[in-house]
Amino acid sequence: MLEPVTDPPAEPPDPDGVRPRRGAPAAASPPSRGRTLRHEWRVPSTALSLRAVRRDLRGCLESTWLPADDVEDLVLATSEAVSNVLEHAQHPTEPFFDVVLSVVPDQVTITVRDSGQWRDEPSGTHRGRGLAMMDTLAETTILTEARGTTVTLRHRAGRRAAVASG
Repeated sequence: MLEPVTDPPAEPPDPDGVRPRRGAPAAASPPSRGRTLRHEWRVPSTALSLRAVRRDLRGCLESTWLPADDVEDLVLATSEAVSNVLEHAQHPTEPFFDVVLSVVPDQVTITVRDSGQWRDEPSGTHRGRGLAMMDTLAETTILTEARGTTVTLRHRAGRRAAVASG
C-alpha cells in the first residue's frame, strides 16, 4: 500500500490489531455524503506504482458514497493520468509524482501532478486515446507549466446519469 504524504494524528493503541490503519479504507458501510475525505500520496515514478495507485485509490473510493461504476470510472481515468506521467513526463532528478484525492459532499476530485516535461511519442504510433478517455470519464482539466503538469479529474454526484441521458 502507498504511504500517505501527510502524517496522520496519533491514534490510541489497538490491542486487538483489528482497527484499519489510518488512511486505509475501512470495511464498514459507505459513509454519508456529508463526510469529507482527503488522501495525498507521493509516488515513485516506476511501472509498479500504477498498480499500487489503482489499488489504493479504489480502496479509498469504495469507502465513499460513490456507486461502484463511478469508482471504476475514476480509477480508470486516474490510471490514464498516471500512465501519462510514467510514459511522457518523468523528471530525472525528481522521480516522483503526487496523487491527491479529495472527497466532499457530492464531489470527488483527484489530482495527478508531475514535475517533468512532456516527451512526445515517436511518429507513427497509434496512441493518444487516454486524454479523450479521461475527459469522457470525468470532468478533466490539464494545466501544463514549466514545473510540470497537473491533471485534475472531477466527478459530481449524478454525473453518470446526466452523461447517459445527454
